[in-house]
Amino acid sequence: MRDGTPQNAPRETTPVVAVWPIAPALVLGQVLADAIGGVVRTVEPWAAASALEAGTADLALVPTLDVLRAPESVSLAPVCGLAGEASPFRVLAVGVPLNEITTVAFDPRFGQEALLAQLILREHFDVRPSFTPVETASAASVAEHGAALVATDADLPEATVTLDLGREWSDLTLRPMVWGLVASRPGVMTASDALALAEAADTAGDPTGTGE
Repeated sequence: MRDGTPQNAPRETTPVVAVWPIAPALVLGQVLADAIGGVVRTVEPWAAASALEAGTADLALVPTLDVLRAPESVSLAPVCGLAGEASPFRVLAVGVPLNEITTVAFDPRFGQEALLAQLILREHFDVRPSFTPVETASAASVAEHGAALVATDADLPEATVTLDLGREWSDLTLRPMVWGLVASRPGVMTASDALALAEAADTAGDPTGTGE
Protein backbone atom coordinates (compact mmCIF):
# COMPACT_ATOMS: atom_id res chain seq x y z
CA MET A 1 0.00 0.00 0.00
CA ARG A 2 1.27 3.48 -0.79
CA ASP A 3 1.35 5.98 2.05
CA GLY A 4 -1.79 8.04 1.58
CA THR A 5 -1.87 9.49 5.09
CA PRO A 6 -2.69 13.21 5.16
CA GLN A 7 -0.05 15.50 6.62
CA ASN A 8 -0.02 15.65 10.44
CA ALA A 9 -2.24 12.56 10.71
CA PRO A 10 -1.09 9.59 12.84
CA ARG A 11 0.85 7.08 10.76
CA GLU A 12 1.08 3.30 11.02
CA THR A 13 3.69 1.39 9.04
CA THR A 14 1.43 -1.67 8.90
CA PRO A 15 -1.60 -1.32 6.59
CA VAL A 16 -4.86 -0.93 8.49
CA VAL A 17 -8.03 -2.64 7.27
CA ALA A 18 -11.10 -1.08 8.91
CA VAL A 19 -14.27 -3.18 8.94
CA TRP A 20 -17.60 -3.11 10.74
CA PRO A 21 -17.92 -4.77 14.17
CA ILE A 22 -19.98 -7.73 12.98
CA ALA A 23 -18.78 -11.30 12.44
CA PRO A 24 -18.95 -11.52 8.61
CA ALA A 25 -17.10 -8.20 8.22
CA LEU A 26 -14.43 -9.19 10.73
CA VAL A 27 -13.79 -12.44 8.85
CA LEU A 28 -13.57 -10.53 5.57
CA GLY A 29 -11.22 -8.02 7.15
CA GLN A 30 -8.86 -10.74 8.35
CA VAL A 31 -8.76 -12.35 4.90
CA LEU A 32 -7.84 -9.01 3.32
CA ALA A 33 -5.38 -8.05 6.06
CA ASP A 34 -3.56 -11.36 5.63
CA ALA A 35 -3.29 -10.70 1.89
CA ILE A 36 -1.45 -7.39 2.33
CA GLY A 37 0.31 -7.96 5.67
CA GLY A 38 -2.09 -5.66 7.48
CA VAL A 39 -4.05 -5.49 10.71
CA VAL A 40 -7.78 -5.33 11.29
CA ARG A 41 -9.44 -2.43 13.10
CA THR A 42 -13.17 -1.93 13.68
CA VAL A 43 -15.13 1.10 12.55
CA GLU A 44 -18.83 1.85 12.56
CA PRO A 45 -20.24 1.90 9.02
CA TRP A 46 -21.09 5.59 9.09
CA ALA A 47 -17.48 6.43 10.02
CA ALA A 48 -15.73 4.20 7.45
CA ALA A 49 -15.37 6.78 4.68
CA SER A 50 -14.10 9.33 7.19
CA ALA A 51 -11.45 6.85 8.38
CA LEU A 52 -10.11 6.66 4.83
CA GLU A 53 -10.19 10.42 4.42
CA ALA A 54 -8.38 10.96 7.73
CA GLY A 55 -5.76 8.36 6.89
CA THR A 56 -6.48 6.22 9.94
CA ALA A 57 -7.31 3.31 7.62
CA ASP A 58 -5.71 2.19 4.37
CA LEU A 59 -8.63 -0.01 3.40
CA ALA A 60 -12.16 0.22 4.75
CA LEU A 61 -15.50 -1.49 4.29
CA VAL A 62 -17.65 1.44 3.18
CA PRO A 63 -21.46 1.38 2.86
CA THR A 64 -22.41 1.02 -0.79
CA LEU A 65 -24.51 4.18 -0.71
CA ASP A 66 -21.53 6.23 0.49
CA VAL A 67 -19.49 4.94 -2.46
CA LEU A 68 -22.27 5.77 -4.92
CA ARG A 69 -22.61 9.27 -3.51
CA ALA A 70 -18.90 10.10 -3.81
CA PRO A 71 -17.25 7.62 -6.22
CA GLU A 72 -14.38 9.99 -6.93
CA SER A 73 -13.26 9.92 -3.29
CA VAL A 74 -12.37 6.20 -3.23
CA SER A 75 -10.68 3.44 -5.20
CA LEU A 76 -12.48 0.12 -5.01
CA ALA A 77 -10.80 -3.21 -4.35
CA PRO A 78 -12.01 -5.65 -7.04
CA VAL A 79 -14.58 -8.28 -6.01
CA CYS A 80 -14.29 -7.32 -2.31
CA GLY A 81 -17.34 -6.44 -0.29
CA LEU A 82 -20.07 -7.62 2.03
CA ALA A 83 -23.24 -8.97 0.46
CA GLY A 84 -26.01 -11.20 1.71
CA GLU A 85 -29.65 -11.57 2.58
CA ALA A 86 -29.54 -10.84 6.30
CA SER A 87 -29.54 -7.18 7.29
CA PRO A 88 -26.47 -6.58 9.48
CA PHE A 89 -27.65 -3.61 11.53
CA ARG A 90 -31.27 -2.56 11.10
CA VAL A 91 -34.69 -4.14 10.59
CA LEU A 92 -37.96 -2.38 9.84
CA ALA A 93 -40.21 -2.73 12.90
CA VAL A 94 -43.89 -2.12 12.21
CA GLY A 95 -46.56 -1.62 14.85
CA VAL A 96 -49.50 -0.97 12.50
CA PRO A 97 -50.83 -2.71 9.37
CA LEU A 98 -48.38 -2.20 6.50
CA ASN A 99 -50.86 -0.21 4.44
CA GLU A 100 -51.35 2.19 7.36
CA ILE A 101 -47.69 3.18 7.74
CA THR A 102 -47.41 6.94 7.30
CA THR A 103 -44.10 7.65 9.05
CA VAL A 104 -40.90 5.66 9.57
CA ALA A 105 -38.47 6.82 12.25
CA PHE A 106 -34.77 6.25 11.56
CA ASP A 107 -31.32 7.07 12.84
CA PRO A 108 -29.79 9.29 10.10
CA ARG A 109 -26.45 7.50 10.48
CA PHE A 110 -28.15 4.56 8.75
CA GLY A 111 -29.10 6.38 5.58
CA GLN A 112 -28.48 3.33 3.41
CA GLU A 113 -31.03 1.31 5.37
CA ALA A 114 -33.53 4.18 5.21
CA LEU A 115 -33.24 4.38 1.43
CA LEU A 116 -33.52 0.60 1.16
CA ALA A 117 -36.64 0.57 3.34
CA GLN A 118 -38.15 3.35 1.22
CA LEU A 119 -37.57 1.37 -1.98
CA ILE A 120 -38.90 -1.88 -0.51
CA LEU A 121 -42.05 -0.29 0.89
CA ARG A 122 -42.75 1.49 -2.39
CA GLU A 123 -41.91 -1.27 -4.86
CA HIS A 124 -42.87 -4.35 -2.85
CA PHE A 125 -45.84 -3.11 -0.82
CA ASP A 126 -46.98 0.07 -2.65
CA VAL A 127 -46.59 2.09 0.56
CA ARG A 128 -45.03 5.57 0.52
CA PRO A 129 -44.49 6.85 4.08
CA SER A 130 -42.37 9.81 5.09
CA PHE A 131 -39.08 9.15 6.89
CA THR A 132 -38.37 11.08 10.08
CA PRO A 133 -34.84 11.28 11.54
CA VAL A 134 -34.59 10.63 15.27
CA GLU A 135 -31.63 10.46 17.62
CA THR A 136 -32.28 6.84 18.61
CA ALA A 137 -34.76 4.60 16.84
CA SER A 138 -36.22 2.10 19.31
CA ALA A 139 -39.42 0.37 20.39
CA ALA A 140 -40.67 3.75 21.61
CA SER A 141 -40.19 5.10 18.09
CA VAL A 142 -42.39 2.31 16.73
CA ALA A 143 -45.11 3.23 19.20
CA GLU A 144 -44.84 6.94 18.36
CA HIS A 145 -44.48 6.76 14.57
CA GLY A 146 -46.02 3.41 13.68
CA ALA A 147 -42.75 2.09 12.20
CA ALA A 148 -39.03 2.51 12.75
CA LEU A 149 -35.67 1.18 11.62
CA VAL A 150 -34.35 -0.42 14.79
CA ALA A 151 -31.36 -2.55 15.75
CA THR A 152 -31.59 -6.18 14.74
CA ASP A 153 -31.51 -7.19 18.42
CA ALA A 154 -33.98 -4.54 19.64
CA ASP A 155 -36.42 -5.54 22.38
CA LEU A 156 -39.83 -5.12 20.73
CA PRO A 157 -43.42 -5.84 21.82
CA GLU A 158 -44.64 -9.27 20.80
CA ALA A 159 -47.18 -7.88 18.32
CA THR A 160 -44.54 -5.95 16.37
CA VAL A 161 -43.88 -7.18 12.85
CA THR A 162 -40.27 -6.99 11.64
CA LEU A 163 -39.08 -6.96 8.05
CA ASP A 164 -35.48 -7.89 7.32
CA LEU A 165 -34.40 -5.39 4.68
CA GLY A 166 -31.89 -7.74 3.11
CA ARG A 167 -34.36 -10.58 2.69
CA GLU A 168 -37.04 -8.23 1.38
CA TRP A 169 -34.54 -6.84 -1.14
CA SER A 170 -33.61 -10.37 -2.27
CA ASP A 171 -37.29 -11.28 -2.66
CA LEU A 172 -37.83 -8.13 -4.73
CA THR A 173 -34.74 -8.30 -6.95
CA LEU A 174 -33.67 -11.97 -6.75
CA ARG A 175 -30.22 -10.66 -5.83
CA PRO A 176 -28.42 -10.33 -2.49
CA MET A 177 -28.00 -6.86 -1.07
CA VAL A 178 -24.48 -5.45 -1.37
CA TRP A 179 -24.11 -3.77 2.02
CA GLY A 180 -20.57 -2.51 1.66
CA LEU A 181 -17.57 -2.30 -0.67
CA VAL A 182 -13.88 -2.41 0.23
CA ALA A 183 -12.14 0.80 -0.75
CA SER A 184 -9.03 2.89 -0.25
CA ARG A 185 -8.20 6.52 -0.77
CA PRO A 186 -7.37 7.24 -4.43
CA GLY A 187 -3.74 6.44 -5.17
CA VAL A 188 -3.16 4.35 -2.04
CA MET A 189 -3.93 0.90 -3.44
CA THR A 190 -1.27 -0.38 -5.84
CA ALA A 191 -1.95 -2.75 -8.71
CA SER A 192 -0.23 -5.56 -6.80
CA ASP A 193 -2.39 -4.79 -3.75
CA ALA A 194 -5.55 -4.95 -5.85
CA LEU A 195 -4.48 -8.28 -7.36
CA ALA A 196 -3.61 -9.75 -3.95
CA LEU A 197 -6.95 -8.63 -2.49
CA ALA A 198 -8.93 -10.00 -5.43
CA GLU A 199 -7.14 -13.35 -5.25
CA ALA A 200 -7.65 -13.56 -1.48
CA ALA A 201 -11.35 -12.76 -1.77
CA ASP A 202 -11.82 -15.24 -4.63
CA THR A 203 -9.98 -17.99 -2.76
CA ALA A 204 -11.88 -17.37 0.48
CA GLY A 205 -15.28 -17.34 -1.24
CA ASP A 206 -17.73 -17.11 1.66
CA PRO A 207 -15.41 -17.73 4.63
CA THR A 208 -18.25 -17.24 7.12
CA GLY A 209 -20.46 -19.96 5.69
CA THR A 210 -23.44 -17.63 6.05
CA GLY A 211 -23.85 -16.47 2.46
CA GLU A 212 -22.53 -13.01 3.36
